[in-house]
Parts: sequence; C-alpha cells; structure tokens
Amino acid sequence: MKKFWSLLVLVVFLVPMLVACAPAAPAAEAPSANAPSESQEEKLLNEILEGVEPLEKPVDMTWGILSDSQHGFVSYFLHQIGAYEKVGINDTFVVFGNGPVMVEALPANSWDIGTYGIGGTLAGGVGHGALVLGAATYDNALWIFASNDSDIVKAGKNVAESPELYGTAETWKGKNIFLPTGTTLQYALVKGLEKFGLTTEDVQLTHMDVPTVNTTLLSGQGEVGGVWSNFVFSKAIHEKFTPVIKSQDVDADMITVYAANPRSYADPEKKPAIIKWVEMYERVIDWLYDGTDTINEEKLDIFVQYYQQWNEENGIKSDVEELKDLVLLSTYIQLKENYELFHTEVETEDGKMSRIEQLNYDPLKFFISVGNYQPDSIQKLLDNTHLSEVIDQLYENK
Repeated sequence: MKKFWSLLVLVVFLVPMLVACAPAAPAAEAPSANAPSESQEEKLLNEILEGVEPLEKPVDMTWGILSDSQHGFVSYFLHQIGAYEKVGINDTFVVFGNGPVMVEALPANSWDIGTYGIGGTLAGGVGHGALVLGAATYDNALWIFASNDSDIVKAGKNVAESPELYGTAETWKGKNIFLPTGTTLQYALVKGLEKFGLTTEDVQLTHMDVPTVNTTLLSGQGEVGGVWSNFVFSKAIHEKFTPVIKSQDVDADMITVYAANPRSYADPEKKPAIIKWVEMYERVIDWLYDGTDTINEEKLDIFVQYYQQWNEENGIKSDVEELKDLVLLSTYIQLKENYELFHTEVETEDGKMSRIEQLNYDPLKFFISVGNYQPDSIQKLLDNTHLSEVIDQLYENK
C-alpha cells in the first residue's frame, strides 16, 4: 500500500498555500543508528493493536495534524508502526501551525480527522460545526516566558494561589507579548493577568506562530513570549528566559480533542475509519500507561524516539528528554476518563452541560468577553458538536 506524507506550509491564519506530498522512504534505505528496527515496529504493532479488527473496506483518510504537537503525534506514531495499513486505511497527513489555521482548511475538506486544542475547537465548532469525539490530552504545556533581566522576573512570585506566577500589575502593564492570538496561549496569558487585576487591554499582543516566537526570543528581539509543546522545555530558552505564567498554575484548564470533519463523519465509508482511528489512538494511550494511572518509563523511552524522528521530519529540533517531560506534563486522557468527561454533568450560568463541554465552554466565555466571538457562539458550540457515541461504543465494548 502506497503512503504519502503531506506537509502544509502555512502563513498564520491564511488559507494554506502549498501542500507537498512525498512517498515514504524506501524499505531498503539504511536506518540511522537510533532508528527503531522493523522488528521493533512489528512488535509494537502486535502489542498495541492485538485484537483490533481491520475495516471491511479500505478507505482513504486525511489527517489534520499540528506540527510538534503531543496530541497530534499519536496519529503519526500509528503511521510509523504501520497501524493504518494493518486496518485498511490509506493515510495522508497535512501539517498545520495551529488549530485555527487547521480550521481555515476545513471548508475545502482538506482533512477528515485530527486533533487540536481550544483554538481549533472553538473556531471549528462555532464556525463550521466540526465535531468533538473525545479528549486527547490535558493542555498543560502552555507557558509564557520573560527574559531573565525583565522587571517581571525581578519582581518575583507574589500570588499565593498561583505560586509559579511572576510579577506584579505594574511590571506587566504595557508589555509587548509575542504569541499566537486566539489560541490556548492567549487564554493562559489572560488567566495569569487576571491574578493581577489586569486584562489584555493592559498589555500589547503581537501575533506570531510558536516557532517564530521561540526564534524571536532566542535572537534577543523580544522580552515576553508564549510557547507550547516541547518548546517549553528547551534548554536554550531556559538559559536566558524564565517561565512567568504556566497554564496549570493559573487555572487555565484546557484539553485537546479528537476532531472530525462533519462531512467525513456523515460519510458511511469514512465513519467506520474515524471510529477505528479513535480506537487505535486509545490503544496507544492504554499501552503507554499499562492500564494504570502512571506512564511506563520503558515504553515512554521508545515512544519519544519516534516523536523525535517526527519532529525532525517537520524541521523541529528536540531532544528525547524534552519530549519525555512534555508527555509527563500534558497527560493523555484514557478511555475511562473520556467516558466520564462525557457523562459527568456540571452546572454553569448557561445551564447544565457535560464536563467535556464545560472545558471548552469556559475559554469560549472569555473569548466572547473580549469580542473574539459573539454571544450566540455558546449555542453553536454546544449544539450537537460534542458527540459521545464513539467513546461510548469503545468503552462499552472494552
């Protein structure tokens, strides 16, 4: 079965400009010293997908995947070990810089399924009826950094309920902050500023994608910027910068999700493949955690070797220790917890909803308050865009 890997080169929030497809490396190509052997891939395939049935009919599927993302990597890891071929899926991957940009490609049916964070969830659900089929990870690797000589850092930690938060209201006022606006990083920033009684009106936001923020800060051209994924553990940035806002520390609770193009989900041939993907994704998580609440360290070592290879294919430098720290920080959400997120009801000022809906509703309320979305967006987000049926089916059949 012939596979292609598609790389989408994007300018932030513009319609995708170029998709380049290249065939997978020939089997005869000599692997590098650190590359997993074919026998290891076969072993992983048998361990992870034992008992998983192939589709009745082969189908072509395209994944939307965010470069460097921990949640997106699982989908590509399945490609690396040959999982899609095993179940009868012809897989293509289109790489995006962030969730909102990925959503920009949805009207053209550029992808069938994938994962993204709150930026994609809101833009996709409110604007295009994109579906949430479950939660992939907790989105904890969202940090705002300030240079070590910044007055924010020099002011130290001053908020008891957020012990890792730096600065004071006065040191934050007027700062120019580099980050991708309309994303999880902006929400984390806002939750941090709230601790000082500030809003984004008190600072200046300069929109950049995360790799550009990282490069800009390291080149000495910025004082404050937000990064995510394994960038938060980069040794280079920690030499000259200090994390002054951490999403988890300021109660910016968010998740990444399994997303589906609603037209693909309605397709009788593609829907079984979407369900199969979620099943295999959850199998990888179950394998990593050995069915417990703690990741198996030996399996994590193997997992991040593949992760590093994928980053290299996307032109992103990373080392395995950074990636291990990332996976341990932003925990994957196992099948039982996914089921509970859908079936735990919570009360909000807009009525009762499931816990998974609330995790997306809370950030939406903020973005409505600053004018990014209209008040009727709440109903659009909650109008049958969070579907439990796939998780229910997998959980009940486990």
